[in-house]
Amino acid sequence: MSEFPGISPAGPVKPGTVVVDQMYVHYRIPASLKSDVLPIVLVHGGGLTGASYETTPDGREGWATYFARKGYAVYVVDTPGRGDHLDAPVFTGRPRYEARKSVVQRINRNDAGRATLMTLPELGIRGNSHMMMQDTNNLQVADVILDWLSKNTR
Repeated sequence: MSEFPGISPAGPVKPGTVVVDQMYVHYRIPASLKSDVLPIVLVHGGGLTGASYETTPDGREGWATYFARKGYAVYVVDTPGRGDHLDAPVFTGRPRYEARKSVVQRINRNDAGRATLMTLPELGIRGNSHMMMQDTNNLQVADVILDWLSKNTR
């Protein structure tokens, strides 16, 4: 459990220089890095920031640390137009689902593309909000992602 709820379990980050319109990346490269797997890049949606992958509101381990402990290099990004840039459009409900479906279709049109749109209730996982990375079963959902990666990537 994090001693610093809402920020990285590694502790507060020292102040530095921020460059406007650049992508912010917080990364974790584990000492026991798996050499046969691709890194995981976590990109949040809407008006959130990458901190939503760092830890949960009640201080439990977030996906970024969990995936790193499992041997994956993890990159949590705040791209221009997201995170601190609250002018990004936010979609909910059916428009969000259709937009995600469209992204999966575009990825799979590529010969090397492998994407799957999963809905948690269809996988037998219930009770989640749209913030599954912070729900009480967040690590169960993370394991679904790791299982998909192990079957679909090299």
